[in-house]
Amino acid sequence: MEVKPGYKQTEVGVIPRDWEPDTMLRISRQIMDYRGRTPKKLGMEWGGGDIPALSARNVKKGFVDFGEECYFGSDELYRRWMTKGDVAKDDILFTTEAPLGNVALVPDDRRYILSQRTILLQVDPQRASSTFLFQMMLSHRFQRMLVDYSSGSTAKGIQRKKFEQLSVALPPLPEQRAIAAAL
Repeated sequence: MEVKPGYKQTEVGVIPRDWEPDTMLRISRQIMDYRGRTPKKLGMEWGGGDIPALSARNVKKGFVDFGEECYFGSDELYRRWMTKGDVAKDDILFTTEAPLGNVALVPDDRRYILSQRTILLQVDPQRASSTFLFQMMLSHRFQRMLVDYSSGSTAKGIQRKKFEQLSVALPPLPEQRAIAAAL
């Protein structure tokens, strides 16, 4: 197939010449994943504080639903649980299973505990715009890719290693910001 002028063929398909393919791992400063962690495993219990624990129940397609049930933790639980750092506004929340592929931006600078079936991407601002990546992750193409790389018969899920290697096409940063602002 002939590629039109101004475009190039890449592992993610035909993209504009000034766009670049990259992986979720390379465009992330950090991917926080505490799946499987429970208060009991830390010798603690839920409660005793006002720090919300965000799980797959709270992360919807495009927003965090604070109307859904959520556990709360103490300062001590937060310190023991969130050992890789703090969540920040506009970090990307992503559900890895049940349901697969819900994506939301962290809405504020409040402290949160990452709970069941939810991981967090802290985007490298030199490589990508979190608001652009968030919109891209909501796209039909990305959601289809998740299904293609998922496993499981009862509940589809994606392994972290597979998620990290997913390839996406990124325009230059100014264009990412303009696209995100337009959406």
